[in-house]
Amino acid sequence: MQGRSRYKKTKVVQKKKTGLKKISGRFLNIVLLVLVISSPYLVMKSPFMKVKNIKVLGAESVNDQKIVDDVKNFASSTKYFLPAANILLINKSDLSALILKDFPSIRNVEIVKKFSRNLEITVTENSRDFLWCISESNCFNMDKSGLIFSKYSSAAEDGQKLIFKGNISGNPIQKSFASPEKMKNFADSVKIFEDQDLKIKFINMSSDNEAVFSSDIGSIILNPEDDLRMSAENTLVFIDEMKSKNPDIHFSYIDARYGNKIFYR
Repeated sequence: MQGRSRYKKTKVVQKKKTGLKKISGRFLNIVLLVLVISSPYLVMKSPFMKVKNIKVLGAESVNDQKIVDDVKNFASSTKYFLPAANILLINKSDLSALILKDFPSIRNVEIVKKFSRNLEITVTENSRDFLWCISESNCFNMDKSGLIFSKYSSAAEDGQKLIFKGNISGNPIQKSFASPEKMKNFADSVKIFEDQDLKIKFINMSSDNEAVFSSDIGSIILNPEDDLRMSAENTLVFIDEMKSKNPDIHFSYIDARYGNKIFYR
């Protein structure tokens, strides 16, 4: 009887040990699984993966630090419970779109991630070719494509630029005065006038078929839909003819919108 009892006890102990081994094995597997799953998350959250330095290149009128601050605010957000400041998680497309939105004078952004956890941001600003003005003291910068992109500050600008008026209502920022083709048409015609010492002060586009060129000799009305270079040349021929009769002549207006027919007063 005692032999059978010992056998039973031994069998029970062995079963308990086997059960403990199974539980321990399962627990260990769970721990390993948790570690495998959480390791990438912990690595992503590691300070060693955060953006270390932000370098801005190409900014001229825009303050570098303002762009850096914008990037830091972007990086302080989270995505999928992970910090966007992680160099691997920085979405270059989203960050570029944010910079373009917050800084209208910038037209292009290139972002490069460096292995040293540095972020290099190269920006290209719109060229300040012309001005678009509501009044003499309320003007905006405009590039050669016709895009109005920032408020004009006379203290920050050098030289006298050609002024455009009209054709836009409301807030002009990020609006186009005219198509790039029309803007080239305007610029070419102004060059023709000024090559003949006829200074153009501003151009007021009052309608689609009427642009008033304010000049030293009077207002010249041209149709922006026409070839303005030819219109300018025809106008200059007319002015030369009139000056040959009266060197001091001044016009209230010269309307050259009708081909070779020119009306004046």
